[in-house]
Amino acid sequence: MADNVRKTLTERIKRSRYYSLQQDKTTDVADLANLLVYVRYECDGAAQEDFLFCQPLETRTTAEHIFQQLDTFIQENGLDWKKCVVVCTDGARAMTGRHSRVAARIREVAPEMRWTHCSIHRKALAVKKMPDELKSVLDSAVKTVNFIKARPMLCDEMGSEYVQLLLHTEDKVSAMLKKLELFEIKVKAGGVSAFPALESFLTDNDLQLDDGVRDNIAAHLVSLRQQFREYFPTTPEVNNWMRNPFSIETSEMPKDFTVCEQERLIELSCDETLKSGFKKQSLLDFWIQQHREYSALSDKAVHFLLPFVTTYLCEKGFSSLAIIKTKYRIRMDAEPDLRLKLTTIEPDITGLRVQRQVHPSH
Repeated sequence: MADNVRKTLTERIKRSRYYSLQQDKTTDVADLANLLVYVRYECDGAAQEDFLFCQPLETRTTAEHIFQQLDTFIQENGLDWKKCVVVCTDGARAMTGRHSRVAARIREVAPEMRWTHCSIHRKALAVKKMPDELKSVLDSAVKTVNFIKARPMLCDEMGSEYVQLLLHTEDKVSAMLKKLELFEIKVKAGGVSAFPALESFLTDNDLQLDDGVRDNIAAHLVSLRQQFREYFPTTPEVNNWMRNPFSIETSEMPKDFTVCEQERLIELSCDETLKSGFKKQSLLDFWIQQHREYSALSDKAVHFLLPFVTTYLCEKGFSSLAIIKTKYRIRMDAEPDLRLKLTTIEPDITGLRVQRQVHPSH
């Protein structure tokens, strides 16, 4: 069944214009490093996400070994590297880099590939520098996150929140920076109304905020603003036409578009039928469905929107791997079980049954 699902998946990816990868590695109960990869592609007019593979890295987990594992799967299953538009990782040194890292090796065979740094990991880096007095609070939060990561169902429920972040990250970060500035102003003025739980605790216990704690909070808010801007730099607003093509003005036409593409965008922006259904589906699915009528615009939008922005699916996969491969089954090849556990594709049971020879004694 797992082999049947894999073949169905690879045939779907072959028919997709582009695909993006999400990958991460972990160590299993047998102390063996495993590379887990997910894929996002287009199928039947919508974006699909699925488990691609999980295989052990039997040697040192260098960038070259990771690339070779990826390349072997791509080649053996007849996939086209040139259709790979983005690889999302957690930013580990083995994954990134300009010359010898995984991203650089993939770019040699997939020239259009872009690397994206998991936004959850960037947020973790942004809050890493803080006063020791406040770090204990973050440590408790980390324990809570690890508790959730260890339970696949919770990860699955939370994962959907990150699907549409690609175009909206800048908005969210800008809002966060302004809020941090507001919080800093209020704290320096001696107020804690920006932190309801803290305010309630102080009020209920008839306490005043210690000057040292207040200074630490203010210093941390300043540091957060600096770190968030470092890990989430401002991006040019050249792709706003994707976000809402029905609000774009003629003077705002993308400068890198041909006249023909600009004309087609104007035609699309005036299509009332498309406009009425625009808000009823995801942004990526909308642009996938415009392939037949507005092929050039659809290609540009899907190429940009298809990438993963987090590695949450890999975290979910690691949780399942920990459940499937236990200390009592340390020698097992967990990939077939993982594929059936994590896939969105139903195996062709009828076809598999026809292929099996009936036992002559029955």
